[in-house]
Amino acid sequence: MASKKRVPSATGKLLALFALAWVGLAHAGAPLSPYPLSTAGRHIVDSQGNKIILKAVNWYGPHLEGQVVQGLDQQPIENIVDRIKEWGFNAVRLPFSNAMLHDKHPVDPNLVKANPQFRGLTPLQVFDRTVEALAKGGVAIILNNHTSSSQWCCGYDANGLWFFQGTGGYEQTFNQFVDDWKMLAARYRSIPEVVAADLRNEVRTAMWGGFLSAASPNWGAGGNKDWHQAAQFTGNQILKTHKDFLIIVEGINWQGALPFMGGKRPHLRPVRNRPIQLDVPGKLVYAAHNYSHIGPKHNGDKSTSKGQITYGDMTESVFLQTLDEEWGYVLQDGTSYQAPVILSEFGASSDNATPSDRAWFERLTRYLYDREVSYAYWPLNHENYGLVNSDYSAILDGDWRRTSLDRILRRP
Repeated sequence: MASKKRVPSATGKLLALFALAWVGLAHAGAPLSPYPLSTAGRHIVDSQGNKIILKAVNWYGPHLEGQVVQGLDQQPIENIVDRIKEWGFNAVRLPFSNAMLHDKHPVDPNLVKANPQFRGLTPLQVFDRTVEALAKGGVAIILNNHTSSSQWCCGYDANGLWFFQGTGGYEQTFNQFVDDWKMLAARYRSIPEVVAADLRNEVRTAMWGGFLSAASPNWGAGGNKDWHQAAQFTGNQILKTHKDFLIIVEGINWQGALPFMGGKRPHLRPVRNRPIQLDVPGKLVYAAHNYSHIGPKHNGDKSTSKGQITYGDMTESVFLQTLDEEWGYVLQDGTSYQAPVILSEFGASSDNATPSDRAWFERLTRYLYDREVSYAYWPLNHENYGLVNSDYSAILDGDWRRTSLDRILRRP
């Protein structure tokens, strides 16, 4: 006798649907956080091991005389965070000075007049609120020790090294430099969006005890000016305080005697023979910078770098080969030194770029796209290289840089 297929009742259907929904929820669980970030080979990965690209913009100010991010006199901070997200950036590189961290004076109220809640706060407290606003907006934060003194960077000055003694700069020992980083690591440990410690910006030949007395950094040659040794020690000390931080180590940006007497820009070339070794695996990221007006032996000043080629003046083949030699090779598979690299500064003028500047910008952004490199454009701020209008209410429209930037911002 043939059996009949049982037809479930309406109540049975509802119970079955409820059961399926419950199983689905149990498997899905709560939304997973992408943090903390780590590294896997040449890539930065999220907490689930998914590859991500940090698409950052530099928002400067805390390293300057005013010691707060610029634009707080023009717009509520939430509005500026919205502009960052509107363009498509998922991260901000946030420069600061060591002097700012220790200044107990209230910030100039004129610099925060669009954010009256910041009146009476110290520079570090405003920095806290900036970090919190970015984190609330879902933007990752890269802390960057840009200078020791609160001043513009990065010429021949007292900020070239990570320590300084004497007149003409902010006095700071190496131990104080490390302690400042440990303090910040502890301070932001409970904010997962604070993802990285970018140890020092553009390590370079520094003015030392007078205009004609220079101190040049080295990578692995020993002594108190050994950036490899200092960066490795500092990174490991930070990780003892905050094991989830990415540690970003920039190569040497300029090495030699007085810059106008010649020198070179090693970037990450020395990493091949002497990589950074951190005690916590999967936390090291290297960094480099690139601008059209500088070069491997060009300090950015045409009058004192005569005969030296800039990146903007290179042919495409020479430019791409140079990037590979300076830092791109670190991305290669199967090497003992492989690690992710972030191009933490590059930028171009919005209104007076030369044809060579434009060609350089297109080539560089294509290089970033093809090799899946993280980056931080310089800067967000309203200035010649910046991306916002004068009152920080809108991103620039009809900008020649937009096509190249959109290409890398839209890259999965």
